[in-house]
Amino acid sequence: MREVAERRQQLELEHEQALAILTFKQDEIKRLQRVSCTVVQRVYFLFDVLHFLFLSLNCITDDCMCNLQRALFSY
Repeated sequence: MREVAERRQQLELEHEQALAILTFKQDEIKRLQRVSCTVVQRVYFLFDVLHFLFLSLNCITDDCMCNLQRALFSY
């Protein structure tokens, strides 16, 4: 009987440890999911910034070409 009680106590301890590890891992997964969402949001934001910069660059290039053509035809 003593051996059974000791074994039961050992199993309960192992169970508690396993639950603690499981809780830690679940918390880690939740944290990583939040970080992942933040990274994705930042990537989308950077794509928007790059798109805006390319549009601005195109406008500036068009303006330069128009100015150059005006300067060439004004002579």
